[in-house]
Amino acid sequence: MKFKTKSGSSYELDLWNRRVRRLEGKEAATFRQGNDGEWKNYVSISVPRIGSTTLMVWNDNGHATATSAVTEIYEETDSDKSFFKSMVASLANGGAAC
Repeated sequence: MKFKTKSGSSYELDLWNRRVRRLEGKEAATFRQGNDGEWKNYVSISVPRIGSTTLMVWNDNGHATATSAVTEIYEETDSDKSFFKSMVASLANGGAAC
């Protein structure tokens, strides 16, 4: 899944492998995001939704990054949809979210 934010940044999520990368942006990426194109593992992430920020909690001592509001979601794959279906089933059975 890929998404764009109000600040002009674009991100790609690999939900099954718990990693995200910023593809491009108008401003420099934050230190925690790493360089554009660099995959970074996260502990948890809020599901990208149009009009909401996306919060990414990194593997390094729980530091987090919040994007600006999501303006577009694109290239949502069958794998992404399968992940969300699996997550909903897990939550229904008392499991944890992503």
